[in-house]
Amino acid sequence: MLHPARSINSFRKKSILIVHMVTFVMMLLLITTNVLNASQVSLTWSAEDAAGYRLYYGTTSRTYSWVVDTGSMTSYTVQNLSAGPVYYFAVKSYDSSGHESSYSNEVSFNTGSCTYTISSSSITVPATGTSGNLTVTTQAGCTWTATTGVDWVTIISGASGSNSGSVAYTVAPNTTGASRSATFTVAGQIFSITQNAGQVFAISASAGTGGAVSPSGTTSVVSGGQQAYAITPTSGYGINKVLIDGTSIGAASSYTFTSVKANHTISATFTKTTTYSLTLNKTGTGTGTVTTSPTGTNFAAGTVVTVTATPVATSIFTGWSGACIGTSTTCKLTMYSAKTVTAKFTAKKYYTISAATTTGGKISPIGTSYASSGTNLTYTVTPSAGYKVKYILVDDLIMNWGATSYTFRDISTNHTITAYFTKL
Repeated sequence: MLHPARSINSFRKKSILIVHMVTFVMMLLLITTNVLNASQVSLTWSAEDAAGYRLYYGTTSRTYSWVVDTGSMTSYTVQNLSAGPVYYFAVKSYDSSGHESSYSNEVSFNTGSCTYTISSSSITVPATGTSGNLTVTTQAGCTWTATTGVDWVTIISGASGSNSGSVAYTVAPNTTGASRSATFTVAGQIFSITQNAGQVFAISASAGTGGAVSPSGTTSVVSGGQQAYAITPTSGYGINKVLIDGTSIGAASSYTFTSVKANHTISATFTKTTTYSLTLNKTGTGTGTVTTSPTGTNFAAGTVVTVTATPVATSIFTGWSGACIGTSTTCKLTMYSAKTVTAKFTAKKYYTISAATTTGGKISPIGTSYASSGTNLTYTVTPSAGYKVKYILVDDLIMNWGATSYTFRDISTNHTITAYFTKL
């Protein structure tokens, strides 16, 4: 029974529609003879837990003019389709209350014969090559393929398709020095490509011991084209220089010839990159660090290395031995051989002074301080609000009544100092 298409979305399961595009022999014979007065198509879809199915179809995608309730059947043959137009089909399942699912996937069927046109029948391209696109126009459901037949024309997308579409292709540079042509078959149509001959130039590449220039040997480049080269040293070597047509461009690791209009040469020479070790040592009663800039222990020949000695607070740097000399904390070395340097650190002769305070104020510096032999160290005593300094006790002796500071002079032994306060 046919009735207008309905769309009730409360039933959410989708039917999956599969069109086999199978028609009876009568239709095949009619297509063969191009007398299209009747046609039919058989459709099958997957079963679901549903009360039944409705098949929708029409000549506009997703706008259906007819619907057939197939009951519980999951296949149906639509007959008496008009010859010529493309028909579109989709299925909905429904439950026992009549609530329908959303539409299944849509398939189409072309009741007429497939015809194909392409956007161009021929093209002439330069010797440097090109890229392009061809547009294929046909009816819905019609399939097609594209082939080039030669290795210098490459299809990069659209080697096959369905419905109307496009084919993208590239034409390689012509390095043969003679024009060439090819026929490009697209959807059964012939697309002719003619490529102009270009003047071809030679670029010769060579490399000395210790590396390679790639590509090596002689490379043909069409006029106006380009060619890139990579210069790579082998292990233990570095690039000395690169010559382009006999002129040095320095230690380049790559080079590209652009807009080639003549023959060229590229060559590279390499040098051994010997490295030398730098050994760092420390000696003496003190403590410190020895660092290098640049950092490391192995350096290429000719590298200038700065060595720095840094003593800790309780030590002093007293001099170098080995490859470095003198008492400056820094030393510069040029690496043309393996070298060893030794930094000497000497512990300072110093004494401790322990400072403490009582309630009512503070003393600065507080705790244990270190003083080198013969130096001076001053302490400051500060009473809190409501207090005053009573006295300062130095090495268990009252040294100052009411004083707010005390200085140890020409220190030659350990000391203690304590500040006492009293309320105002």
